[in-house]
Amino acid sequence: MKILIYGAGVVGCTYGWQLSKAGCDVTVLVRKGQKEFVQKNGIHIICSDFREKVKKRYRYNL
Repeated sequence: MKILIYGAGVVGCTYGWQLSKAGCDVTVLVRKGQKEFVQKNGIHIICSDFREKVKKRYRYNL
C-alpha cells in the first residue's frame, strides 16, 4: 500500500515509521524550508515502549 503523509512533525513521523514497519510504501511531504534539512539529516525517531511495563527505547533514522 502506498501512503502519503503531509508533514514531518511528531505525528507524521510517528505514523510514517509505524506504517513503514508494517510494510507500507510511505512518502512524507515536507515544507520547502524543511526539505533540505530532512534530506541532509534524515528523520530521527526515539521511541519509548511501555506496553510490557518495561521501558524499551528504539532509535530509527529514516
